[in-house]
Amino acid sequence: MFTRKNFTYITLFLMLFVLGACSNEEPNKQNNIDQNIIIGVDKDISSIDPHGSNDSASRQVRRNIYETLIYQNPDLEIEPMLATEFKQLGPTEWNFKLRENTVFHSGQEFTAEDVKATLERGLDPTVASSSSFMYEMIERIDIVNNHEINIHTSYPFAPLTANLAYNTSSIMSKTSIDKDYAQAIEKAGLDITVDEYYKLRDKKDEEFGEVSKQMGEYIGEFIQKNPDGTNHLKFVSRTNGDNIKLTKFEAFNNGEREFKDVTYRVIPEPSSRVSELEVDGVDIINALDVSEINLLEDSDHSKVATKDSVRTTYLGFNTKKAPFDDKNIRLAISYVINRDDIVNGILEGVGTKATTPLAKNVFGYDDSIEGIDYDIGKAKEYMSKSSMPNGFKTTVWINEDPQINSTALYIQEELKELNIEMEIRNYEYAALFEELQKGEHDMFILGWSTVTADADYIFNALFESTSITEANNRTNFDNEAFDNVIRDARKEMDPEIRLDLYKTAQEIILEESPAAFIYNNQFAIGINTDKLDRVEVDASGDIRLETLKLKK
Repeated sequence: MFTRKNFTYITLFLMLFVLGACSNEEPNKQNNIDQNIIIGVDKDISSIDPHGSNDSASRQVRRNIYETLIYQNPDLEIEPMLATEFKQLGPTEWNFKLRENTVFHSGQEFTAEDVKATLERGLDPTVASSSSFMYEMIERIDIVNNHEINIHTSYPFAPLTANLAYNTSSIMSKTSIDKDYAQAIEKAGLDITVDEYYKLRDKKDEEFGEVSKQMGEYIGEFIQKNPDGTNHLKFVSRTNGDNIKLTKFEAFNNGEREFKDVTYRVIPEPSSRVSELEVDGVDIINALDVSEINLLEDSDHSKVATKDSVRTTYLGFNTKKAPFDDKNIRLAISYVINRDDIVNGILEGVGTKATTPLAKNVFGYDDSIEGIDYDIGKAKEYMSKSSMPNGFKTTVWINEDPQINSTALYIQEELKELNIEMEIRNYEYAALFEELQKGEHDMFILGWSTVTADADYIFNALFESTSITEANNRTNFDNEAFDNVIRDARKEMDPEIRLDLYKTAQEIILEESPAAFIYNNQFAIGINTDKLDRVEVDASGDIRLETLKLKK
């Protein structure tokens, strides 16, 4: 029977329920924020192996799986990371004290053995890392104890800490490295152990050369599927061309994070990335151009984060191929390009014109250098002195980047002033690099980010003669005076003397013009403000998830 007493109890229960619900309303709202982050990116990665590639798309993902000895923050400042302390003991010796109580995603403890194994792998000819130039000066690594190492270099090397802060210096577990070598040995059909391989590698004799040749195609296959780092996210899965899934590493001990699972979705079309952000299909998007920036700034659900970049977009000439072996041709083309028109028109002011290979926030930049700017009189003068004064037909190779495509179309029109007929040949992002490696190109347009914020990185990779065989020096520039200056600069520990040497290096580059430097980009990302309060992009265009804050 339903009585007044029953009614009283029911009423009291309902009142307590409502009060409880009201008191918990705000905390529940905060606690129910989706901590899973989806990022829309313009390109798929080339390799999840830090020694497997040096492209921006791969770096974007890898930086969240691995840590480096030294950390470069979004403002390009150097800070401790896996190395809690570091100092120079002498001209060619550095000491690094390593972070304790740190484990890899596999659960294994991080020790000095992992650092030694990683850096030695990066120098291994079998691995053939395109970034080996960054630590080719390392002569040996001595383990002092489980959490301390000394690195010895073959000559004084000023940018060592900057290079060790870069993503291709990411520390992998020795166990994963050993397993990668073991799998390569097995697939190559070799009857040796991993330890025997290491002994052969130390000898670097003819036998090692044969073994290395047989193993080379299989190196990295294990690490591609089993990356083992110490950073805040660990690898879950990858669907080539579509997505990469990562999940929060609960044992991470280098700061708090507000995210859980992170998925990188490959969305090549810029307008599709923007649409996905607007309908909450993704939370962050990268590689915004001007039209997308304007659209998102007018949105009630998103905002744009920007950063002046260390990237220089340039037109490269194959200096070993006629007619681009003629300096006058290269200078004529460089002077006919109106960089102000490109920056104000194509970029709509979101960027600056480049005067040298270096962006303004790179160590070595000198604002007293005027650079090459539009001068049709000089362009025609150099053309008249060239081996092809009446003009010629040529091609430029580019990737799918919309700004680079627009830049190529603009240059195509400008070159008509010199009676140069330029065909534009488009390639997919990865295919362009494969074709350029063959050395059959006339010209190409690419961007290069000096991610270490030190001039040695771009000068070594793009213009030093020793980098021609490494496929980074795609202009095939070979200049002894330039080589000598930058080699002196990297050995010089006095910053002021280094700056003077880099000024000379830039003057040589401008005089010889293996490339025409066009503009320095500004990087921009789009952020879903309904979900995220803050996330930064750095000067190399990477989304810094360590800065991410959810909406409260």
